[in-house]
Amino acid sequence: MKTILISILIILGCTQTSFNNKENLDQMIDAYVFLSENHDLLHIMMGEYKGSPIDSYKLYKSKITPLEHNLHLKPIILNLNNIQIISDTLQGADKFDALVDYYQMGLQIMIEGILKGYGYKKTMPKNSEEYLKIKKINFND
Repeated sequence: MKTILISILIILGCTQTSFNNKENLDQMIDAYVFLSENHDLLHIMMGEYKGSPIDSYKLYKSKITPLEHNLHLKPIILNLNNIQIISDTLQGADKFDALVDYYQMGLQIMIEGILKGYGYKKTMPKNSEEYLKIKKINFND
């Protein structure tokens, strides 16, 4: 009985879930759009724009929560939790902004690479609305 149970666990542990290209692209786009549309909150968090850094931090956290299962946002979520509230300032907000800047550029390059790989011949998306339209395209036709 013990051998059968171990065998089942090994088989289940070794089975690989299939990779879904469309879902992966859609999650990349969702991550990119989120980072793009909420970037101003980071500048408030750093004190560069007017507003409450702490309120901005809390708003950013609440906005990213529905996307917590998006694999492409895991590094962002992990590092967001490294920001510390000390008095009325945020420690680490500047480092977090730098991470988001580079990460967002990386997502953009990956999305464009995937689109080129699919043979996408139109102009590459330039704003959130255009990125979201890409999600509606069926590249398997």
